Amino acid sequence: MSVLGTQKLDPRLVESISRILGNPYDEAALHTVSAPNAKWQDEIPELARAGHRYTEGHMGAGEQKVIRLVQFLEKIPDRSLVLLEEPELTLHPDAQFGLAWYLMTLSRRKGHQIIIATHSPHIFEALPSEARVLLMRDNAGVDVLHAVTHLSAARELSFSVRSNRDLVFVEDEVATSFLTEIWRRLAPDLLRGATIIPLGSAADVTRMVSRLRDQGVRAVGVRDADYGEAPAKGLFSLPGDRSPEQILLEPANLERGEKLLAGLKDAVDRAKVQGQGYAGSEAAKRIFAGLASELEMSSDFIADRLTLAWLSDPQWEDASKALVASIRQACELEHPG
Repeated sequence: MSVLGTQKLDPRLVESISRILGNPYDEAALHTVSAPNAKWQDEIPELARAGHRYTEGHMGAGEQKVIRLVQFLEKIPDRSLVLLEEPELTLHPDAQFGLAWYLMTLSRRKGHQIIIATHSPHIFEALPSEARVLLMRDNAGVDVLHAVTHLSAARELSFSVRSNRDLVFVEDEVATSFLTEIWRRLAPDLLRGATIIPLGSAADVTRMVSRLRDQGVRAVGVRDADYGEAPAKGLFSLPGDRSPEQILLEPANLERGEKLLAGLKDAVDRAKVQGQGYAGSEAAKRIFAGLASELEMSSDFIADRLTLAWLSDPQWEDASKALVASIRQACELEHPG
């Protein structure tokens, strides 16, 4: 076999490969090879790292894939439609996350529309929520869910249906913490017998509840309070008259929450920059997301603490009890006994 030519990759491509794989490569090249009198040609990648050079036979499968993929994607015309099926195969989790960020950067830089079919939570959750579309397939067809919070929602749903657990769908992770703490205080039996699953939007909650109840699955939806209730359809509302983020960020609740999270009010003031240019529920959701970095804590933990603070106010106990009773009754009416 002979080397017919060598193409050194542009330093910018080498930097992209390094960022994806998490290794500082010095150089990368593609050697065009063939055999005497053969009609075929192939390309063999080469990497240089820490004073050593090695080619495909000594590379990991992930290195081979990323070099070829990056080199190909950088050559195609601007504003192309790119379809990738399971690009995470052979890549370790950190590289999957790095690949997702590279693809987003490439899309902005070259104007591509990139569609990825993936089973990787690392890729799925690296994407902004508006870019996430979850396809859930069963005997009745395919449901399309937009802006899903976590890919694990699909796995949780599948397990719960198989194990005959009651399903309670909510919009997002804050609503999950909100409802979980209500149950923990007022209905611990629901925590043992039901599963709360965040789907991403009120529309997805409505559609999934309708679909599963038609199939005889015990399912209800608990949407944010601004959507109202439809008990006959198994749809209920969280207590209050606004989104849970707005309720939890009310000044009175922040006063209570300060006793559970020192520095909370100052962190909220700093996080308000995230909500600039937005109003109502959308502003509150963005401020809430900014709290995680300001406090260096997970959003789940912050939501949990603020919900405990909210529940310490006696005025919300009756509304919370009514919601628990509605959920329990809806499931029992669907499947008496």
